[in-house]
Amino acid sequence: TSHESQMLDKQYCELKQKFDDAQQRHTEFVQECDQKQSKYSEDLQQLQSELHSKQSEIATLHASIKEHSEQMSNVKRELHEAQQQILNMTSIVDVNQKLPTVDETLLLFQSIRDQQHADVCAALKTFLKQQHPAWQRCYVA
Repeated sequence: TSHESQMLDKQYCELKQKFDDAQQRHTEFVQECDQKQSKYSEDLQQLQSELHSKQSEIATLHASIKEHSEQMSNVKRELHEAQQQILNMTSIVDVNQKLPTVDETLLLFQSIRDQQHADVCAALKTFLKQQHPAWQRCYVA
């Protein structure tokens, strides 16, 4: 029985050692899992922060796109109005037209006698320079 007792003690010691080793591995595994969970939590927070930042950036870009779209619409409208004014100035008469058409101006100049032509040109230059001093010389000359 002494021999059996020694064998049981030996088996007990071996089992206790295996249990302690398993318990140590379990503790290390739990610690490793906790570390990974902590890292994953930090990564998740960082990704959520980046997502929020990108969503804000997208909202800003959408607002900018809307603003630029409105500006383009205004510019297109102004271009259309300018094109209409150019058409009106060439030969088409409009009710709101402030200046005579090119054809009307040519007819007026052709009807002036040759000796009066220089006087009329000088008067026109003076008038244009007084009314629009910022106009370049080549437009007034």
